[in-house]
Amino acid sequence: MRNKRLLTTSIVLFVLAQVTWFSLLGLFIYRFVMSRNLAEQVEGQLSIAMDSTGSSLWVLIFGCLLYVAVSVAMSIIFKNLGSQLRLTGMYDTFIANITHELKSPLASLQLYLETFKLRNVPPDKQAEFIDLMLKDSNRLKNLINSILKIAVLEKKKEIYDFSIVNVDQLARRLVIDLQQQFKLPAGTITIIGSAPCECVIDENTFKIVFNNLIENAMKYSNKPVKIVISLHTGAKNVQISYQDNGIGIPVKKQK
Repeated sequence: MRNKRLLTTSIVLFVLAQVTWFSLLGLFIYRFVMSRNLAEQVEGQLSIAMDSTGSSLWVLIFGCLLYVAVSVAMSIIFKNLGSQLRLTGMYDTFIANITHELKSPLASLQLYLETFKLRNVPPDKQAEFIDLMLKDSNRLKNLINSILKIAVLEKKKEIYDFSIVNVDQLARRLVIDLQQQFKLPAGTITIIGSAPCECVIDENTFKIVFNNLIENAMKYSNKPVKIVISLHTGAKNVQISYQDNGIGIPVKKQK
């Protein structure tokens, strides 16, 4: 709501400024035309009047150029303001989403801890609860790392932690970890092909990509999630293809 009011106020101010400049330019042109007509009527002072109208002509040209420059500048400012408002809206959406994502593992951790406090949990269940709590803690850590990563991206200073890893082993390990993290049934994620080669990769960034893809598949699927990941090794690179049965993005919004 605040952004809409700001946008409306900016549009009104922009229109008023344009009307003001256009009115001033119109008055100046009117004065210039009247002065020239008066000069033609006064024969004895023709040479003086011509000098006066000549200087007025340069002032008129300068005024027109100034009007164009101000209009262009205000248009650029208005465009940048619109971009800033859209960016602010994206920030608001991000904060709302990240708050929801943080609440989920926190609620899970609180539930397990309250269960430990109020009930006598059998040893086998204790081990299971502890494993789940550790996974939720790791999920929280990854979310916090993602937020910190955004701060780094804003400063245009990306920091990677590269290492040489086996792509096939890394992909399969990440799939198993994420399948357990999101509590997906066995067979939800299928890996086709192989890539038994070593590449220079930032494992954390790689995991963020997989995490986002799988999470989106869960959020935007109307039926049980099915994910297929294909691995293919080329002469100089490794190709990883991802496919799920989500609802997709409408053609009009894909851009």
